[in-house]
Amino acid sequence: MKEFIIKVPATSANVGCGFDSYGLSLNLFNSFNFRESDEFRDDNLVIDAYKYTFSYLGKEAIPIEVEIDGLVPMTRGLGSSSTCIVAGIYAALYILEGKIDKDLALDIAVEIEGHPDNVGPAIFGGLLLCVRDGERVYHKKIIPNKNLELIGLIPDFKLRTEDSRNVISDKLLLKDAINNIQRAAALGFALKDLDKDLIKICLDDKIHQPYRKSLIKGYDKIYNKSLELGALGVYLSGAGPTMMLIADKRDDIFDDIKKNMASDFSTWQVKKLKIDPEGAYIENL
Repeated sequence: MKEFIIKVPATSANVGCGFDSYGLSLNLFNSFNFRESDEFRDDNLVIDAYKYTFSYLGKEAIPIEVEIDGLVPMTRGLGSSSTCIVAGIYAALYILEGKIDKDLALDIAVEIEGHPDNVGPAIFGGLLLCVRDGERVYHKKIIPNKNLELIGLIPDFKLRTEDSRNVISDKLLLKDAINNIQRAAALGFALKDLDKDLIKICLDDKIHQPYRKSLIKGYDKIYNKSLELGALGVYLSGAGPTMMLIADKRDDIFDDIKKNMASDFSTWQVKKLKIDPEGAYIENL
């Protein structure tokens, strides 16, 4: 091992009704350049995850240094911290074993991060459904329809996950629980078949979005206008504040969405995105 690069995709967790269960892998990557070192010179989340992996496997950490080229916006609900965790784990596993056991990587990542829907898609790619049973995480990967397109609306302000969690009610009505159970069960089929009517219905969440949207000025205006312009559905990515639009790429609505955002929300970024099917990977130099 002398030098290698690990590329890790952004993730978009929850996907409306799938609170702490579903996550998407996006074709927006952070790149981590690892090199041999005689001592640890960095103190960051990547190195923390790297050291944790060695400890998890009962090994003494081998010094390494990392250079990060970040394209994933931080604290915007796009999994920037997850990219760092996955990169550190991958680096450790690659150095120790010369290959990546993705199931092991997920187990370690969930111990560090706590939420499989954030880190899981970065490891496996696609649309990932995660079920946690005690310390074990089960997962099923779904590849959505090839004509499905995502449009990310990324604000110019940050939103801490802790603050976004604190606004959620600790009480849930039975009818709202049923609403989310039904929609979460159908979401994977809706995205795989590009069922336009069902996609919109499945993104109707009652657990977290009704509370979190209050932290995002203009949420309802953007939501309603996006549907009017042809989006199949709109949801809050992760803990927010990024709003994610699902569209049929054949409808070609991106320019209309971008024009609309430029009029009243000109400081927001508008990104055309696709689902990354494979997850994190290693490049040897």
